[in-house]
Amino acid sequence: MRKMFIGITAIAALAGSLPALAADRGSSGHQAQTRGTREIPHCTRNLGTIAIVEPDNQWWRE
Repeated sequence: MRKMFIGITAIAALAGSLPALAADRGSSGHQAQTRGTREIPHCTRNLGTIAIVEPDNQWWRE
């Protein structure tokens, strides 16, 4: 009886920890986003700097 109780307790503890292990990887969308981020090419040297300036009139709101 005692061995059966210990076995059931061990199985319950293992089953309770499986969702936590799966959550560490993230969703499939998050994994795809991470893979996409790793595939962005980077320049080997600095080519310059850009600045994004808001236009004088906001034509998209008119």
